[in-house]
Amino acid sequence: MQMTASLAQPRPQERRRSRPEDRRPGTTGTAGGTTPPGLLPFDLAHLADLEPPPLLRGSLRLFAIGYRAAGPALTFVERDRIIGCAGLTIEGSEARAWGFFSAPLSRRALKRLHRSFRRSLPKLKRLHSLTGIRAEVHPDDIFGRRWLVYLGFRFDGVAAPCPFLGERMLRYLYR
Repeated sequence: MQMTASLAQPRPQERRRSRPEDRRPGTTGTAGGTTPPGLLPFDLAHLADLEPPPLLRGSLRLFAIGYRAAGPALTFVERDRIIGCAGLTIEGSEARAWGFFSAPLSRRALKRLHRSFRRSLPKLKRLHSLTGIRAEVHPDDIFGRRWLVYLGFRFDGVAAPCPFLGERMLRYLYR
């Protein structure tokens, strides 16, 4: 009995595509590769994975109370490593932007974050019907100040002293 070529060859295995919820930092995909660069929904535990950790354990609790449920937030992942967390706290028609990032960021990661934020801000403003987005940055954080200006924020003065840190932050506004 003679077999045709299509019957004689074994069928190639179908590749299963991974679902977004399967892709977490530190895991491998179904094809054996690592987690692709991208975004995850923010989780408070992600802040502990940043290098160096931006908040102490007591401060994490205060952060969770003040920010987590008050608006959209994302975690940025590159090479199975959390490189940053950012979001908005929506207060009526205005929002307060917050973000924590690993130091140092690779040039590639920095470019991706710049582009993502620059494209997202107008969309978030429209989606949530915001009149403006506020951000505060420490006066010594030159990188943070430059980054806010690059994203389209304008200097809006010096904020009142922070009740937790006792320092006066610089206020920026995105309209």
